[in-house]
Amino acid sequence: MPRPHPDTSPNLETSPSLKTSRAGFTLIEIAVVLVILALAYGLVTPAFSNFVAATRLESATRELAMALKEARSTAIVMGRELRFEIDPTTPGWRFEDRHGAFDRRVAIRLDSAIGASDSTITFFADGHSSGGRFMLEGAGRGRIVEIHWLTGRVTQSAY
Repeated sequence: MPRPHPDTSPNLETSPSLKTSRAGFTLIEIAVVLVILALAYGLVTPAFSNFVAATRLESATRELAMALKEARSTAIVMGRELRFEIDPTTPGWRFEDRHGAFDRRVAIRLDSAIGASDSTITFFADGHSSGGRFMLEGAGRGRIVEIHWLTGRVTQSAY
C-alpha cells in the first residue's frame, strides 16, 4: 500500500476539526449584556406603572359613569326620585340596593350643583337631575364625569 505524502496527511495539531474549542462568553460580553438589560428595565418600569395607573383611572371613570346612567334609568322606570350617593372616604357609591367601590389610589370628589348635597346626585322620575360633576384623579391625570341638571345626561371627559 502506498504511503501518503507527508504534506497531505492530517496533522493533529493544526486540523480545525481536531482542535479543542473554547465555547463561552467573556466577562466583558456578560457585563455589556447586563448593562443593556438594566437600562431597558429602567426605561420600561416607569412606563408600565404609568400605564397601569392610567388604566385604573379609566376603569373607575367608566364604572362611575355606568352606575350613574343605571341610577337615572332606574329612577325613570320606577317613576320616582332616586339618590345616588358617593362616599369619597371609602371611596364608593350606592343607590337603592346597588353599590360599588373604587380603587383607593383614585381620588374622587363631587362638585355639585347649587343647593345640592356634597355627596349626592338626585335623579327624578322625568329623567332630569340635581346635576353635578365628579372629578377623578390618579397618577397625575384627571377625568370628569358630568351629570347635566336638565337632561340627566352623563358624559365623560379628560381635564
